[in-house]
Amino acid sequence: MRPFGFTSYFDTFKAVRDYNLRDIAQKIESPMLITSPVNEAYWPGQSKQLHDLLTCPKKLLEFSQAEGADLHCELKGTGIRDLRIFRAR
Repeated sequence: MRPFGFTSYFDTFKAVRDYNLRDIAQKIESPMLITSPVNEAYWPGQSKQLHDLLTCPKKLLEFSQAEGADLHCELKGTGIRDLRIFRAR
């Protein structure tokens, strides 16, 4: 809440509902690396949607259950996630 200047959870929730990355994705110029674990629990499919919206240099790293790197933040496959992120070009 602090970055938004609110003291109420409700006011913060209301304020951030107005933010939409679709409105600014094409303005992003910095190269982007986006991870996309299969079985994403919080925002399934949004990694690919963001990747498709961007016009800057970009790369989508997909992670599988077989790698142990499915679920949000590649929770059970942090080693493979870190290796692939640091090797990504």
